[in-house]
Amino acid sequence: MWKTISVLGVTFAAILLFALGTGATNADVPVEPPPLAEINSPASATSPAVRLDPPTTPEPTTTVKPPPSWSTDSSNGHCVGFEGLLAQYSPGWSVSRMSGIMYRESRCQPDARNSCCSGLLQIHRMHIPIEECDVWSRADLYNPVKNICAAAWLWRIQGYGGWSTS
Repeated sequence: MWKTISVLGVTFAAILLFALGTGATNADVPVEPPPLAEINSPASATSPAVRLDPPTTPEPTTTVKPPPSWSTDSSNGHCVGFEGLLAQYSPGWSVSRMSGIMYRESRCQPDARNSCCSGLLQIHRMHIPIEECDVWSRADLYNPVKNICAAAWLWRIQGYGGWSTS
């Protein structure tokens, strides 16, 4: 049976089923569409119009800090020119210790490489890809920011064990 229902001034057509306890099924209910006038009847003249605008996108409240500037400067066996980046990406490591490891691994040269490892902190190719650092190839590891990010990722997994520190 069709019945019209008015909710907040809008008229709807609905089928009412009283199937509970009666054994009625959908096949038992005659399907007759309501007259078009009932479906298309305008909202009540006393109902105010409601404007439905899409939600606004809030402005971001945080800004991404650019990475600190860097240089290949070294002093006393440490890559002091990269200590700002090491501090920014630190997952808890000692910046001084990682700066020393960096000096030993690459002599502060971002394009350092050997048969299996690349970049400042000599990240092994077996760790590629590192999605969270946007590292998809060995070439990406020559970027100091990506290399230090990859080192932070590796440090969270292996600590200083990711590098031979003896």
